[in-house]
Amino acid sequence: MEIVAAVLCDFASVREGLLIVVGGGVTRLWREQLPAPLGIHLAAMLECTRDELARPHEIQVWVRTEDGDEIAHVRGGFALQEVGDLDPGETTMVPIPLSLVPVGVNAYGRYSVHLQVDDNLHKTLSLRVAARPPVV
Repeated sequence: MEIVAAVLCDFASVREGLLIVVGGGVTRLWREQLPAPLGIHLAAMLECTRDELARPHEIQVWVRTEDGDEIAHVRGGFALQEVGDLDPGETTMVPIPLSLVPVGVNAYGRYSVHLQVDDNLHKTLSLRVAARPPVV
């Protein structure tokens, strides 16, 4: 199994096995007042073989400050009962949308979002929360 894509975005969902991503590639959030919610989603695509799909998998996401302090931990999982007509060794994509909308931040600065699947796959995304610059 491999994480082939992961982005922070305005919204993510799944329809008919397709990952729907709106406003993908978020790296900076403007918040006029703190504390404030992140208000974003994490969208990921996992490439899996037939054998990998046949067993359950655990997904964990941590949001941390630049000092490494954990401000949120989201845990979930997936397992597919039906793997379709995949040939042995053939892969398929599994879309994973995760809401980080209510996660609150109390300070401006850098944050990181860590994605882990089954204790061994990792993807880290960076994010900066900043005060809106004055309009000139």
